[in-house]
Amino acid sequence: MVNEEKLKILLIEHSAEDADVVLKILSQSGFRINYQCVTTTEDLQEALKIQDWNVILSDYALPRFNACDVIKLIKNQGLDTPLIIISSNVGEEAAASIMALGAYDFMMKTNLTRLVPVIRRSLREANNYQRFITAQTALQKSEALFQAITSNLPGVVFQFQLSSNDQASFPYVSDASETLLGLSPQKLMSNPELFPELILAEDKESYCQLMMTSAEQLSTWNWEGCIQVKGDSDIKWISLRATPRRMLDGVMLWDGIMINITRNKLAEREITRSREQLAELSSYLQKVKEQERARIAREIHDDIGGTLTAIKCELFPCMDKTARKLGKH
Repeated sequence: MVNEEKLKILLIEHSAEDADVVLKILSQSGFRINYQCVTTTEDLQEALKIQDWNVILSDYALPRFNACDVIKLIKNQGLDTPLIIISSNVGEEAAASIMALGAYDFMMKTNLTRLVPVIRRSLREANNYQRFITAQTALQKSEALFQAITSNLPGVVFQFQLSSNDQASFPYVSDASETLLGLSPQKLMSNPELFPELILAEDKESYCQLMMTSAEQLSTWNWEGCIQVKGDSDIKWISLRATPRRMLDGVMLWDGIMINITRNKLAEREITRSREQLAELSSYLQKVKEQERARIAREIHDDIGGTLTAIKCELFPCMDKTARKLGKH
C-alpha cells in the first residue's frame, strides 16, 4: 500500500472536469497527490524532463495529439513510467492496439472502479522492476570485477561438479584454460571428460582417489600431477586446489584453481640434482683426503723412518768413542 506516500501523477487531459473526477477518486483512496495536468505535446515534453512521475494518466484522444503520440514521446525519452489510458469513446479494437504499443492498462471514464487497484499494481511492478534493475546492475558489476580478478590470476579458476550418479561437469571455467589446458572454457564445460584425458596415465589414479576423499570427508582437494596438452610435446605439472560444498540435492560442488607449477618442479629437480652432485663431491673429497693421509703416512714410515734409522746407525760409533773417552778420564 502507498497511502502514506506521495503519488506523483502526470495527467494528460483537456477536460478539467474529468481531471477533477480522477483526482477526487485518488484522494479518497488515501493517496497524497502531487500532480501536473498538460494538454499539449510541448508541455508534456517539458513535464517529462523536469519530473520523475509514478504514473501517467492520459485521455485517448486530445484536440492536438493522441495516446499513440504520448507513447512515442515516453519511449523517445527512454522512460518506463506506467501509462494508463482513460477514455470515453474508444472501442475494443483501438484499446487492444494501444495496449500492444505499450500502454499499461485501459479503462473507460464511465467506469473507474479499477483505477486505484491498477495504479497500485503498477507501482508495485515498477518498484519490483527497479529492484530487478538494481540487482542486475550489481550482478553485472560483480561479474565484471570477478572477470577482472580471474583474468589476472596465474591459473584457471573453475567450478567442478559431481552428481549423485558420479557425472562430472564444469559449471564455470575461466579464460585461462585456453593457455594452460589448450581448451576453451566453452569446450571444457561442454565436454568435461576432456580434462581427465589430459592427465598422464600414472597420475590418473591419484587424481580420482583424492577427489573421492575430498567428497567423502568434505576436505580440501589437493592434487599435483602431469598433463600433456594435445599437439604439445612438453609435459606440464599442474597443482589443483579446490574446496568442496555439498548442495541440497546431494551434488558435490568444488570451487578451485589450477596453476602451472612446471617451473617449480623443474627447479626442485635441479635443486635435488645439485644436492646429489654436492653429496658426491663431498664423498669424493673425503675419499681424496683419506687417500692423501694414507700416502703421507706411508711416506713418513718409508722415507723418514729409513732416514732416521740410518742416522741412528751412524751415531752409535760416535757415541761409543765418546763414552770410552769419558771413562778414561
